[in-house]
Amino acid sequence: MAQLLNDSNTNTKPGMEARRGLPPDFPMKKSTASQFGFRSPILRIAGSRVAIFLLATATWLPAQEDLDGSFATKPAIEKRLDDVRGEIPALTPTGDPQLAALLQSLEATCQTHLSALTFAENSSQQAAEAAEALGSWSGFSKSPPYPLSMLDRIRNTLADLDDARLSEEAMVRIIGRAADSARDQLADHQRTQRQLQDTIAGSSGKTSDAIRELERVRVSSRIAAEDIARLDTRLRGERSLLAAIESKRQLAAKQFEAAADKTTFTKQELDEVLARFNTSRREALSERSGTGGEESPDNTLLTWRLEFLELEIEFWNLRYSSFRTQDKELKSDALVKFTGMKSRVDDWVEIGKLRLPQHNTQGISEFDPTNLRAALKSALSFQRQLGFAIEDLGGRGKIGPAFLERIKARFATLWNSELYLVDQDSYIDGKKVTSSQAVTFGKVFRLAIILTVGWFLLRFLSRRFAIMTERKKRVLPATSELMGRCAFILSFAILLIYGMNEVRIPLTAFAFLGGALAIGLGFGAQTLLKNFISGIILIFEKPIKIGDQVEVDGIRGSIRSVGLRSSVIQHYDGVDTLIPNSTLLENKLTNWTYHDSTLRQEIKVGVAYGSPTREVANALMAVAHEHGLVVDKPAPEVRLDDFGDNALIFTLLVWHDARKVPRATLASDLRFMIDKIFAEAGFVFAFPQRDIHFDSGAPLHVELRRASSRKNEFDSPSKVPHKASIP
Repeated sequence: MAQLLNDSNTNTKPGMEARRGLPPDFPMKKSTASQFGFRSPILRIAGSRVAIFLLATATWLPAQEDLDGSFATKPAIEKRLDDVRGEIPALTPTGDPQLAALLQSLEATCQTHLSALTFAENSSQQAAEAAEALGSWSGFSKSPPYPLSMLDRIRNTLADLDDARLSEEAMVRIIGRAADSARDQLADHQRTQRQLQDTIAGSSGKTSDAIRELERVRVSSRIAAEDIARLDTRLRGERSLLAAIESKRQLAAKQFEAAADKTTFTKQELDEVLARFNTSRREALSERSGTGGEESPDNTLLTWRLEFLELEIEFWNLRYSSFRTQDKELKSDALVKFTGMKSRVDDWVEIGKLRLPQHNTQGISEFDPTNLRAALKSALSFQRQLGFAIEDLGGRGKIGPAFLERIKARFATLWNSELYLVDQDSYIDGKKVTSSQAVTFGKVFRLAIILTVGWFLLRFLSRRFAIMTERKKRVLPATSELMGRCAFILSFAILLIYGMNEVRIPLTAFAFLGGALAIGLGFGAQTLLKNFISGIILIFEKPIKIGDQVEVDGIRGSIRSVGLRSSVIQHYDGVDTLIPNSTLLENKLTNWTYHDSTLRQEIKVGVAYGSPTREVANALMAVAHEHGLVVDKPAPEVRLDDFGDNALIFTLLVWHDARKVPRATLASDLRFMIDKIFAEAGFVFAFPQRDIHFDSGAPLHVELRRASSRKNEFDSPSKVPHKASIP
């Protein structure tokens, strides 16, 4: 092993030790095990393996340094760039070409990071200037009315800013996805780095290839970290530029609102516009006559240009007349004409776009690209002017993108709106790199859809799983229900992690909920947590099971279900009662079927004095044996319990399976059978009776009264009747 280290490091050139993170005086040409003073062969082998581990970890574990955002500062980037430029010459021409290519890629990424930092600073300055201009604007310097050309310029600015905003929003989405991809690459590189470290530390063979691969992965991790920081910087600049565009758009909207109802279109302004178009028309005619009228692509463009100029002249005359008149019929006719013009211009614009080299498969065009782009630019400007005119007349003009495109753009803005940012820490070369990841409305909505669909699907699958397990032998209903719920909880937890990873929401996004959740569990959820823990104890300890006959807190019935929060007891009359699980554990609970479902039933019978006791006992025993639901073991028993005041008290003791027949039903059946057999045998049920004895040693006093309906007839003593004595 020491020889392997010696062989692998023989060709090490000056500067390689510093590049790998080793001290300059680290001896590389002697036996690594012997240089540590190991004499024993066993210790020598162990020392070699430790040396390999140190060599491997030295390539990726420098001193820890907490950057906390300073990773993306200009001095830090320039320092890393200088370090990379110093590492590249250390690789000899016979060294690792893949590592050299990776270092060159890292150098290029650092340079691009510096450019992104400059872009972010400029964008931030533009955003500040635009916000200042928006806040300081209080109105136009000139008093109204304002010329129509000024209103059109404001409209053009608004349309351009709308297009720029859509472009910047798309750029923000693209860069955000690229940053997410870079984070995934960084995680993969770090995972591979740890695996290579374990491989090197646990290997007893040749590890030079693994060490070189570990060095490549380490540089790849540095590239991914630099790329993440670069993309975050670029994203910050794009967002600042988007904020600048939004401020400019708000300023243009304020200016449009201030000038919209205070605009005029004078004859002088019309003459200036027409003069400009007449000059362009004369130039086009002169240019066409100079070509001799030959058929050529340039002449075709001149023909189109002349047609456009004629149409534009007609447009401005019609716009002037419709602007100055108050006749609704004339305005309606102008609107119809403007719509027809716009349809023609839309077709021309589409044809012009298709004729451009970048829009056809051959990449070539029959027209001169410069002249074609100029013509297309003029057509697009005319197309926009037609939209303004249609809008002025109350029609559905086109300002910027089409209506559906604008709706799509607004939806995209809402979809990608950032709810909050989540900071993520990554360790590169022992340094903590902090980056931000946005949690958008679209991500949360997609996660909600995944969890909702997954919830219903997992509920169905967990119930099917519980039913399948219950069908197997030796699986109780309570156990199958527990297995189904555990499967659901575990599957939903996996679904939650998968959903957050799929929509790229980091788990740290919900770290702020930890404190609130702890407070809620400590105060508001005490009872819920107590019942939840009690439910877990009931499920795993199983003091009660589904179908058990129980009595708790004055409630008697059978257990129907045992949940995590509460359990359901079904009364013998069919009424269900939900009992909190903590009540079942804290209060006195009687489980009639805890160990088994065999219960004893007592039937008391009172027989008249003088009845043959043995025959009565035999009759009761016959009733017990005759009933089909009375078990034989333990055997039935008849007792003469007491000599009562009015009867001889017999007790019939029988055992039955409580899961097969209720106690009350069995007792009723036995009493019917006892009544029948007693009637056949002539036994008499005793009933309460009392003998009254008169003492004849003294005379019996008899009092006679005369019947009378008047009240208080015998109230006076003189009217009291005489008493008679009967000897």
